[in-house]
Amino acid sequence: MNIKAIGDNIGNQIARNHMTQRECAEKLHITEASMCRYIAGQRTPKATLLYRMSRLFGCAMEDLCYGIDSEVGNE
Repeated sequence: MNIKAIGDNIGNQIARNHMTQRECAEKLHITEASMCRYIAGQRTPKATLLYRMSRLFGCAMEDLCYGIDSEVGNE
């Protein structure tokens, strides 16, 4: 897994769900500083946090780790 890609994917999911980083952090019960570090690719979230994020965003954990292939399902 690429730590920068994970951060980008988390940021994309926050935007798709029309949240701010602060709102997301509050809902996940983490600090806004931690959320910023995850998005910037400075820290890797543990699997348990990735799971909670996937539940919050309504996506699979794989979407956070590897991204969403925009071509899938659009054929």
